[in-house]
Amino acid sequence: MKPAFPEEILTAYNRKDHEAFAQVFSAFYPAVHAYINRQVHSAPTAKDLTADAFVRLWEYQGRFTSFSGLRAFLFETARNLVVDYERRT
Repeated sequence: MKPAFPEEILTAYNRKDHEAFAQVFSAFYPAVHAYINRQVHSAPTAKDLTADAFVRLWEYQGRFTSFSGLRAFLFETARNLVVDYERRT
């Protein structure tokens, strides 16, 4: 599912607005968690990796010009976290 956001949310998110980040988190968390859980087959590990993905998203605030770019970054980060996890196990 691809959430639709008003441009004001992206602008506020890029200014490190906590409420805007909470909206992005709420919209994308279920899909990111489901993706990671399908890959690692462990709910606790998926929860931890999903949290890591959103920490990285928080660190990259201010760098997105569109929600499609934000979404792509988030899912690429999730994929990379899964790959790193699989290398370690």
